[in-house]
Amino acid sequence: MAKDEPAAAKKRDASDVYDRQIRLWGKEAQEKMAKAKVLYIHVTGVSSEVLKNLVLAGIRATICDNRPFPSAAASTPSFLLPPSTTGEPAAKKTKFETVGAALKPVVENLNLLLGDCGIIDKDVSELDAELLKEFPIVMASRIPPSEALRLSKIVTAAGNKFFLADCFGLYGSSLMDLGEHTFQISGTPPVEWMRYRLVLEYFEQTKRWPTADDADDFVTRSKAYLAQTTPNLPPHPVLQEESLKTLASMDGEFAPVCAVLGGLLGNEVIKAISGKGEPANNTLHFSADTCEAITFLVHSKANPDDDENYKKK
Repeated sequence: MAKDEPAAAKKRDASDVYDRQIRLWGKEAQEKMAKAKVLYIHVTGVSSEVLKNLVLAGIRATICDNRPFPSAAASTPSFLLPPSTTGEPAAKKTKFETVGAALKPVVENLNLLLGDCGIIDKDVSELDAELLKEFPIVMASRIPPSEALRLSKIVTAAGNKFFLADCFGLYGSSLMDLGEHTFQISGTPPVEWMRYRLVLEYFEQTKRWPTADDADDFVTRSKAYLAQTTPNLPPHPVLQEESLKTLASMDGEFAPVCAVLGGLLGNEVIKAISGKGEPANNTLHFSADTCEAITFLVHSKANPDDDENYKKK
């Protein structure tokens, strides 16, 4: 075999693997995807679906998730769990200290053409501009809104894109390319956005995701937050005490909800990388109880007369 044959063989293999995508998006778009890297901050059920879709499409992944394993994955769909942790005697199980370390071999096996999956063993608060500038896309989950805003400003200042995505029970939501926005609730936002904003605010105040045990505290904090930020918001069923208690209990992620929202977000990332297609607005939500996904434009300032900021996907 000639010296350059392995590289040529790998190139042919890549062309075969991505043939359908090249036909769909074009060679130029596939080349951009091959050069791109996505940083995943905290890999949850929904972001693992995005990761899976993009890695299979040929987009490299780097993971920043030093949360303890397996406790941090307790409410996450099973895709996150490496095969070596299930169905084997305890003595034979591979032990991982962090979620990132546990997921690394799983990601590398998804697409052998991509090689090593990078791991950043840092806390979210330690991520800075020098590190983040390498990644055209940053996908984060389970971080408070203040940290999301800090990261988004750094990411977008470098000309890159930031996504925040979470699933909770029957619902999944994402904020995209946050930039300089303060993201206040304004006008009459859809209930999907209201749910997510209240969950994020609870996370901001308590540093933990709400659970059924926190239902009363979640109701108290949510009502106080709404009274402070939107005192003139009309009454809505989602803001009633029983509805808020139900929302607090939706701390686990459901695999079907993660799969739907993850598929939508994966498509948005491909649009951002390839420059093809019209992007969604800066929020994207999915509700399993209605089987509908909506995109909603959140303004940095109140704009209640704008009726064009809501549309179904």
